[in-house]
Amino acid sequence: MATSTEAPTEQLEACSIQGSIAYTSEKSGSDEKGDGSEGKPFKTPLQAFRQHGENVTVYVDGKDETKGKWELLSKAQAKKVKTRFEDEKRKEKVTAEREEKDQLQREENLRKAKEITITEDTSLPKAKVLKIKALKSEHGERVKVFGWVHRIRRQGKNLMFVVLRDGTGFLQCVFADKL
Repeated sequence: MATSTEAPTEQLEACSIQGSIAYTSEKSGSDEKGDGSEGKPFKTPLQAFRQHGENVTVYVDGKDETKGKWELLSKAQAKKVKTRFEDEKRKEKVTAEREEKDQLQREENLRKAKEITITEDTSLPKAKVLKIKALKSEHGERVKVFGWVHRIRRQGKNLMFVVLRDGTGFLQCVFADKL
């Protein structure tokens, strides 16, 4: 425990060899604006670990002003804070790996989508261009519809359901075999 308003010199010298020193104060500290110095302490010990890493010695508000303004963070509390800090780092690493994996999957999906070409069978009669709302009267006829894809659902490798929109309605299309 500190016996003056500052941290003991022996502890400061030992800390400068091991790592850095940070001050935290529940009363006057700020995690956003603080820098961990005595004049601008952090509010929480966790922020000290975030800024300085695991090799940091943390001083907190002294419980008794007669013994000193700062005292060393207890070992139990330091262990809890270090565990939370390690959990945060692990979660950040997992999130970064997941985002990288998702990005690679999106690139692969885009590459596969570029390979798909829709061709018109020339052996069949020419298709009429119609809006979706006019398709009810053309049941069984060959038609061509322009629109945008509202939803895609794949069923295996050779079957795909596409919901198209053109401003006049929705149309479910089924693509099978050669897409």
